Amino acid sequence: MAETQTREWPELGELTICVVQSIKSNGVYVRLEEFGERQGFIFIGEVASGWIKNIRSYVREGQRIVCKVTRVREDRESVDLSLKAVSEERRRARIQQWKDEQKAQRLIDVVNERAGTNEAREHVQILTEIFGNLHQAFEEIAINEQAFAEQDLSGDWIEHFHKVAFENIIPEQVIIDGFLELSSVAPNGVEAIRDVLEQVEELGDIEREITVTARYDGAPQYRVVVTAPDFETAENIWTNVEDTVSESVDGFTSKAIRA
Repeated sequence: MAETQTREWPELGELTICVVQSIKSNGVYVRLEEFGERQGFIFIGEVASGWIKNIRSYVREGQRIVCKVTRVREDRESVDLSLKAVSEERRRARIQQWKDEQKAQRLIDVVNERAGTNEAREHVQILTEIFGNLHQAFEEIAINEQAFAEQDLSGDWIEHFHKVAFENIIPEQVIIDGFLELSSVAPNGVEAIRDVLEQVEELGDIEREITVTARYDGAPQYRVVVTAPDFETAENIWTNVEDTVSESVDGFTSKAIRA
């Protein structure tokens, strides 16, 4: 696969994919996965919060991790990184983004092979500028065959790009399939529970492709399904579900199962 990396180093504050190379007593040396053979260093205090007895309890050689860039050295020979500054939610989102881009790069080669030219790869930079990233470009044209024409892009390669996108890219949705156990000792408890479930469903937003459904699943259990275009949005909506319920019902527990 052809090399498309145009930046030599990540920017300050950026979340970057790293591979653990060596573990020392004072920290961890990593390779910056998206920047060739360039290295970074995670000081022991940035590996995890609190006192660390053994760094190997947190990382291992060859492990792929997500770190936040905390300093870019003036000599441009290394960057300082933090592992503890990256939440689990942001780590999963960043890993998924990286996987999507890896897939998109492979699909570009398929497009070129079918087209018999290198035009698709020659347009990678402009597609990234227009759509945010290459995977998003595949998603857009998979949904809308005229997406490139609307951006004044032309060429025989576009037909092949669309076909490859349609065959391989299905816009994904994140589903949280959860359960709420609700109870109320109020005289109007049944009505209160019914009202709060209606409020939960109103958290959906058609324009943002968010749906929330609430169904009776055998007292005192109720099933709530949240569908959203990405993990962060789904998690935020589920938190809103719990907040809505806690404000209206005097007794409840919840359990979320991610599909």
